[in-house]
Amino acid sequence: MKKLIIGLILCTMVLTPSMAKKNNGSKVYVFGVAQMLTDTVCYMSSVQELDGVTFSKDGLLNDRAFYSATFSQYVAAKYGAEHAVASLQYSTNLRKIKDLYVRLRSKTLIGRKQKLVEGPAADFQFKARVYDYDK
Repeated sequence: MKKLIIGLILCTMVLTPSMAKKNNGSKVYVFGVAQMLTDTVCYMSSVQELDGVTFSKDGLLNDRAFYSATFSQYVAAKYGAEHAVASLQYSTNLRKIKDLYVRLRSKTLIGRKQKLVEGPAADFQFKARVYDYDK
């Protein structure tokens, strides 16, 4: 019984650092969605690879509000939709995020009968948030 407990403790100590390393500083695939609540226009960015991001202990992407705000600011500057509500969709699996993109796009066009404005990847790129701790 002692050997089993010691073995479990050793396995936990070995696996914990490798799992933490896997989640932090990795890449994730993202796209942004913004919509005016009083309008029938939906704005979507293209699916992009975002490198160097970190995840919380719960497995959630850190700085989600920052990425949503940058997309909202882009939509306000480019299309004049100053009060658009933006959200960020993300996944570490490219196929899953592309499937989600296609589903949201088709729901917007068919189910909700909204006008869809897709921003080209050349106009807007998500960039990983960099902290300056020297200040």
